[in-house]
Amino acid sequence: MAAATVSPIANLQLLNDLNYEDWSFRLKVYLLAEDVWDVVEATTEPPKPEDGEVAFKAWRKNNAKALLAIQTCCGDDNYPIIEGITEAKAAWDALAEELKPSDSEEETGHDNNDESDVKYDPLYDRVKRGDWNAAKEFIDRHPEALIHTGSSSGGTALHEAIERKQLHIVEELLKLMTEEDLEIEDDVGFTAFFYALQKGMAKIVVSMVKKNEKLVTMRFNNGGGMTPVLLTSALGHWEIARFLYSRTPIQVLTVEDNGRDGAELISSSFVHRNKLGIHVNLDYVSQPAPINFDVRVNFEELEDAKRNQRDLISSANIYRFRNAVKGFFQGVVKNLLKLLGIHDLHEMRLHHVQILKVLRLMCDVVKSRNLDSKQTAFVQKAVFRAVERGQVEFIEEMCKANPRTLMTSDESGRSIFHYAVECRQEKVFNLIYGLSEYDRNGILMRADMSNNSILHAAGSLSAHLNHIQGAALQMQRELQWFKVRFSHFITYM
Repeated sequence: MAAATVSPIANLQLLNDLNYEDWSFRLKVYLLAEDVWDVVEATTEPPKPEDGEVAFKAWRKNNAKALLAIQTCCGDDNYPIIEGITEAKAAWDALAEELKPSDSEEETGHDNNDESDVKYDPLYDRVKRGDWNAAKEFIDRHPEALIHTGSSSGGTALHEAIERKQLHIVEELLKLMTEEDLEIEDDVGFTAFFYALQKGMAKIVVSMVKKNEKLVTMRFNNGGGMTPVLLTSALGHWEIARFLYSRTPIQVLTVEDNGRDGAELISSSFVHRNKLGIHVNLDYVSQPAPINFDVRVNFEELEDAKRNQRDLISSANIYRFRNAVKGFFQGVVKNLLKLLGIHDLHEMRLHHVQILKVLRLMCDVVKSRNLDSKQTAFVQKAVFRAVERGQVEFIEEMCKANPRTLMTSDESGRSIFHYAVECRQEKVFNLIYGLSEYDRNGILMRADMSNNSILHAAGSLSAHLNHIQGAALQMQRELQWFKVRFSHFITYM
């Protein structure tokens, strides 16, 4: 028997003769996270090309991803068991048949014993098939089965129905379950609500929140402590994220965890062009948030004016973030790099003024606090990224908050003006004329850690001209840059 070694997939060991239970559990979690577990647990025949090209190609892609993960983690000693198998489900079943301990040896991992699990197996089989009438008949005879944790993930029948995307069964189960039942976790530590969010099931999410309002504030401890609204925005399920944002108490976003969730939502809204629908109120005016729900899902029954007065980015809340400076810098300052994912602030003309107002409030926090070395590094990195992308507005506001920003250097000893010359960002370089003559001369005469001055940067071929097509045009641009900037260097050097 070969000793277990780490697999190429992080946090997983290679399969051996003794670790099948732990290996299969960890790999299943990985496949769930990659959203390809359905391929392995499929109870129907896979689609064929004649069934539809779109469905077949989607299955083929997911099957390949799942099969590759199984092949990668099974190890050389066990690969012969699945050699030549082309379907992930068949490969998984083959390894289980060969290496899974017998029923008398394995533990279920649940509070129930093996006999109990077998007793409730018919319920999960009927849920998998989508046969609600048969499932309801079983529940009527065994009411306790409704909250029994024996699904494929160690959860309830609701977990199983969501995992199998049996939406009609999910709706029926929700009618029978209590608020507390929706908080039951599976073996992985996730509620059924988590899986509904992960799979983007908008109607189901609404029904579950209507049943239990506490779900919107329950953090997923196995998901990095995220709130549901933060998780769905990270997954890009904007329809659901907007709904959850409208239902999440504002104090959860601005007070709990030092306001980190609110800070990350603000950052995410900038990066994704405010798809979340966050309302920006900088004038203490309380207005309903412009939540544009998809017409396919009716959220109106859960909306009311009071809940929609969502001024997350308000003067009051920005200063509330300031009072929780540690959380603010963990969330906002760190995510300034995400903010810089906007290629050009002018692309968001309708929001440009509001974005600058928010930026100024953020700069007020930078100005009013003594930053430690880590926080300062975050800000400096953001400034140099702004230089690279020519975002003059960002640099100007940061300099107003802290004028010494113009004199900062990176790890290579380059000033922001040195780097602006390297990146051929003349608008950023022109900020040098806002400095005193003494500071200008100091910057122009300064050399980096490689003993290169700004003049060296101007005379060297820039690596930031990929947007200009053709060597001749790039050379023309370089000559123009050097001639224009050279005259300034002669003046000061």
